[in-house]
Amino acid sequence: MFFRASSQVRVAADPTAAGNPNQVYVTFDATVPGSEVPTGTTYGTVVSGVGSQAAVYLTSTATGGATWSAPARVDAQAKGHQLFPDIHADAGRLHAVWQDSRADTATGLTGDWRTVPISNRAVAADPPGAVNAGPGLDTYYATSGDSGATWTVVKVSTTPTMPQYEQFGDRDTVFFGDYNSIAAAGPTAFMTWTDQRDTVPGTDPRHPVDGADGFDVLQCRALLPDGTYGPDTCPTAGGLDQNIYGKVVP
Repeated sequence: MFFRASSQVRVAADPTAAGNPNQVYVTFDATVPGSEVPTGTTYGTVVSGVGSQAAVYLTSTATGGATWSAPARVDAQAKGHQLFPDIHADAGRLHAVWQDSRADTATGLTGDWRTVPISNRAVAADPPGAVNAGPGLDTYYATSGDSGATWTVVKVSTTPTMPQYEQFGDRDTVFFGDYNSIAAAGPTAFMTWTDQRDTVPGTDPRHPVDGADGFDVLQCRALLPDGTYGPDTCPTAGGLDQNIYGKVVP
């Protein structure tokens, strides 16, 4: 089970900066070249059947877009995906936020974390597919005072989150919000991100076979005379608590 994640592009400019006030910065998440591996299934991050590592990159222009710096990774890591970045520039300093799975315990059948979605553990037994490997996503903040040449990086979330809960489409579909944002004034930044720490897990009686995968949320359904189940009657009991968290730094 996995949420959809497409590459995000965010832009920032800093007219108050000394030097070139026309510098424009662009951050985005993309596949790390050379990280592609076959997944052995239809799952893929590049195309179906091909997994990879996603990382946050930065590029900039001081010539109105006529020329750009070579995209460089903000915080290169050997393991894990970096997703949904945002960036802000103010008073000569850059501030960035993203979500990061470097501490994820996801594993594929071959042991390679790139062959399964975040927080998934592939299983060959019945039911086939994958099961919940535990919360695998954290939020990181980075700041730079030299136009992105070097960064100071810290984890700002206090607990990892599970991004794969089936909360939408009548509790059959995963959607993990991709609306992370950051704003700054001088050295102070405020960032927000999507967080599932408050979600109450549960079981879906409609799917007794795959209901053991660990991605279902708390729901209340009555068994109907025809053998089907009615709608969820306790949507405010915690199963849908995908919330927004924030942090002020320093």
